[in-house]
Amino acid sequence: MIWLEAAMAFCVVMMVLSTMVTVLVESFYHRLFKLRQRGMRQLVAALYSDVIAPRLQLDNRAAASFSKKITTLKYMPFDKELKGCSGWFRKHWHRVIVGREVQSLTALEFIARFAETDAGRELAAKAGQLGAAIAPQYLNDFLDDVVEKFADYGNSTREYFAKRAQMVSVLLSIVLVLVLNLNVVDVFNTVLRDDKVRQQLLAQSELVSLTMQQQQQAANAAVQQLAAVTSAGPAPTVAPIETPPHLSPEKSVAELQASMQQSLDLLQNAAIPIGAPWPQQFPELLERMALVIFSGLLVGLGGPFWFDTFRKLSSISGVIRALPQATAEVQPQEVVSAMTPLQVFEKALKVQTLTDPDRYAMQLQKPVG
Repeated sequence: MIWLEAAMAFCVVMMVLSTMVTVLVESFYHRLFKLRQRGMRQLVAALYSDVIAPRLQLDNRAAASFSKKITTLKYMPFDKELKGCSGWFRKHWHRVIVGREVQSLTALEFIARFAETDAGRELAAKAGQLGAAIAPQYLNDFLDDVVEKFADYGNSTREYFAKRAQMVSVLLSIVLVLVLNLNVVDVFNTVLRDDKVRQQLLAQSELVSLTMQQQQQAANAAVQQLAAVTSAGPAPTVAPIETPPHLSPEKSVAELQASMQQSLDLLQNAAIPIGAPWPQQFPELLERMALVIFSGLLVGLGGPFWFDTFRKLSSISGVIRALPQATAEVQPQEVVSAMTPLQVFEKALKVQTLTDPDRYAMQLQKPVG
């Protein structure tokens, strides 16, 4: 029973450390390097180079200016409130920290901004040359395909960001454990031998588990939003997705520091061995470094892994009977097409004629049968 309780307490420590890593990745890392804004900019640039420019016979070198036009915020109220020398400094500092680009766009928002670009005006001109009878159908087919490609590129971007976030989490876990000078062997020995530490951690398990659930819900909400904003077709009426306030991207640096300090205080109050002096002898130092890196890899397994492990152990021991169920990872809902394979194939062939408006018009005017 003691070994089982020690394993549960060890999982609580891992969950706390995973919470700290999540704050670092989702708040500091993404905010500092503006990864979401950069990803949206690269998505739009790729869509222009691969789809829009070839069909309209435009220069691919205009991809950067097209992307900037699409992703730049149209209105920044913060700028209007700042005046004078200090206001000028604060305004530009705000632009550096927050950025001037959107983090996400719906398909309709993208099309609205696309119409304001040179490429959008070129598309309208090409459609106008086809005459009033064919132009609406040409525009409809062109924009429908662009929206579908926008959704495809968005899904690829989401998967890439998810994989990169996993890699960054592992690296930051190693860095965090190095900074704290913590190794899992000392942690487990402490919770195994010290009943007071073990019981204190188990008493905090519900709070830590709730925090883990909220973080998982926030991550799921981000996945749903990214999948929703790049989805093609009319969006179904659903309840708005709310992000837990403790992971809001608008949180200040002071609030993020307070969240990190709260997690650190929990470990220190539980007398978890942190910050032990490094050995002076090289063999012992090498052994300690290996243990610390291994500890970082364990933390890098992620909060959901340790939460699920803790929940399974608690169900075996019966120590905690009313734990919330683990939040299942939300995957974007797969859109099932109502079109037959033949219709999909014919549509793909039709899309290829968008490059040549005259050929497109001839295809529409061709008698059926």
